[in-house]
Amino acid sequence: MDFNAMRLLRKWLALPGQEKRLFLAACCLLVSAKLVCRLLPFRQVWKIAGGADTEAVDTAPRAKIEKIRRAIDRASARVHGSTCLTRALAGALMLRFYGLPHRMAIGVRKPGGGEFSAHACELPDLASFTPLPLGATPPPGI
Repeated sequence: MDFNAMRLLRKWLALPGQEKRLFLAACCLLVSAKLVCRLLPFRQVWKIAGGADTEAVDTAPRAKIEKIRRAIDRASARVHGSTCLTRALAGALMLRFYGLPHRMAIGVRKPGGGEFSAHACELPDLASFTPLPLGATPPPGI
């Protein structure tokens, strides 16, 4: 085993049991989300994600949400081809599994004639993007 693999193994063994389970779940969900995003139309992906949940995200237990977010971040560094959309979808599914409120958001921008870009996130962090008004279901044609 090379040095990098040993370092990763030591980091893995040092994680508490709950974080190991969250990491493994996040890896599985990221791979599944990648497949879903490639194989299904966006309308179905949005339904799987649960759309925009109307529950108050601000009242959710922040510690549990942060553990899930860290697990998704760790796993996305190991799952090749993870995108913001696959991370947001995996995060939405994990939060729903644990009974926590979630809100998946998608935004777009084209700064000053620059290049068009889009971003998806869980618990929106879209400060520089214009959120798409998708609601619980996307509008017809998407």
